[in-house]
Amino acid sequence: MLSESHKIFDLPWCIIGDFNELANPSEKRGGICYPNTKYQQLNNFMTQNNAISVPLNGSIFTWKKCIHTHLIYERLDRVIVCKNWVEGYPYSIMVHGAFVCSDHCPILLSMQDLVQQCKNLSFRFQNFWCQYKQLDKVVIPQWQTPVSGTWMYKIMQRLKYVKLHVKGWAYQFFGNTRYSSIRMKLN
Repeated sequence: MLSESHKIFDLPWCIIGDFNELANPSEKRGGICYPNTKYQQLNNFMTQNNAISVPLNGSIFTWKKCIHTHLIYERLDRVIVCKNWVEGYPYSIMVHGAFVCSDHCPILLSMQDLVQQCKNLSFRFQNFWCQYKQLDKVVIPQWQTPVSGTWMYKIMQRLKYVKLHVKGWAYQFFGNTRYSSIRMKLN
């Protein structure tokens, strides 16, 4: 059905799920080796539909099974999109979580540039930072920095100095908490 509809409608489409097929031998670890014909069905589907598999961020394997104490890992789950999807969403990547309550791990399609997304995050002061005495040693000298200009300009400049130094202190003391929270949501 999809093969016929893409000839009529030239709209972007996306399919996410368990395809139970592999695209190449590197998508399997453990167990018996499959013949090369095993990889043709998925590749033929993508070729016929002018589609690609969205790049994966993280481990390649999305399914696991233990047979007689031998673990088998495969990439059965994927995101397949038509090529004009990529024109509209060039930063599309597939990310997945951990194996928790299933032999498949959950998958997610991200359509934003994660690096740019992290760069664009505005500064957020975390209230728990006030529990650390070191913060006073960062804020007070910056707030007391001499600035000339109107009162509003002085306040604005001091806030900029404080923000810059608190941001540096927080990064050194806690690491990149904003990026970590994004990664935790994805996992």
